[in-house]
Amino acid sequence: MVPVTLDPKLAPLLAGYVRNDEGTAEVLHDAFLERGLEPLPITDDRCVRLERALALLSVTTQTQIGCASAQRVLGRVTQEFPNERAPAMALAALARPAAAPPDEIRHAVFNAWRMCEQRSSTPEAARAVWAVWMLLRAMPLVALRTVRAIDAAELDVQIELVARAIGG
Repeated sequence: MVPVTLDPKLAPLLAGYVRNDEGTAEVLHDAFLERGLEPLPITDDRCVRLERALALLSVTTQTQIGCASAQRVLGRVTQEFPNERAPAMALAALARPAAAPPDEIRHAVFNAWRMCEQRSSTPEAARAVWAVWMLLRAMPLVALRTVRAIDAAELDVQIELVARAIGG
């Protein structure tokens, strides 16, 4: 979902920018300047491109992208706390943006994160729960960065999720 302030004609260019398609950064830069918008940086840094494009999306869309990304890494570490359902319940609640997750889920996720140290969980498990906590706190960018700290290959998935959300 592209924000109203962005010309829909720019969506394919913005999607190409996120994917690092050759030449799109320069064209998009000029298009933004022509429209009186702050141009996006011309850079080969894929994380910078991802985060700048992500900032143009609504927080709801950012959160949905964060949920999809966090769900993949959470699935890999849940064996460390098989009885802990709070992170998965939080992601399910966040997937329905019409209603905010109940406070009980928020508290349970935070407690699950705190318990990671007491359980001698791996750093990946603690980070996965932390990513869910950040989504609950409406900080999807932090959640996405945390997921990439767990699995660098997640960058490619996140880029594609953002490009599709933009409409490209």
